[in-house]
Amino acid sequence: MTYDQLLAYCSDRKYLQDTYFSYPGNEECIIGATNQVFYDSNLRPLSHGETHYWAGCGCDTPGGQGYPTAKALFEAPIYGGKSIRDRWDEISWESIDGYMSAEDFDRMLLNRHGE
Repeated sequence: MTYDQLLAYCSDRKYLQDTYFSYPGNEECIIGATNQVFYDSNLRPLSHGETHYWAGCGCDTPGGQGYPTAKALFEAPIYGGKSIRDRWDEISWESIDGYMSAEDFDRMLLNRHGE
């Protein structure tokens, strides 16, 4: 799996289930995407069903942070001051889209695209 392959997969998702990864010094990081409508305390919509990407556990922002695109999430320096792109070679992907291992993801790519 390459950075560009995972970024393209995540960018195509309207909903990305919890995706877990780690890197040396940070053993549990979670990213995902949702198109749920969120409301403020006065029940006014904060979003209107457009997809937004998020970083949860393991990022530098307590409570997580949201992004308008997968690319913005992947390039944000929120993992010890570095981005997913910066840390690509040291990241271990435990689960992609909630159910696939990195090996399963590679097999899916081969089956879909002959890559």
